[in-house]
Formats: sequence, C-alpha cells, structure tokens
Amino acid sequence: MDLNQLYFEHQVLLMRADRSDLPGERIGHERGAALIAGRIGCIQRASGAGAAKAWRTTASAVRELQA
Repeated sequence: MDLNQLYFEHQVLLMRADRSDLPGERIGHERGAALIAGRIGCIQRASGAGAAKAWRTTASAVRELQA
C-alpha cells in the first residue's frame, strides 16, 4: 500500500475518534489508527527511515490508552 495513503487513513481515523461521542466508536477508531501507525513504522524501518521509532511509539501510546 502507498505510504501516503496510510498517512491519510491514519489522520482520518484520528479525526473520527476525536469527533466521536460514543466511547466504543472512539476506541475503535483509535485502534484502527494504532494498527496503521504500526504498519507505517514497519514500512519506515524497512526503508531505514529515521522517523520509524516515532510511529512505533505512537502506536504503543494508543494501545496503552485503550487498556
């Protein structure tokens, strides 16, 4: 998948989570964003990008909020 598309989908899910009034819906969007952040980090690590660590941290932070 195109990395730019993943960035876009990640941002859309975060915006949907922010606007959601239903806790279950918000958590679902946050989980989706965390999964995409993990994929972004994997792609970046595979290409040697320096920002990969930040995406892994973002995905981990979202998972911790959901626990």
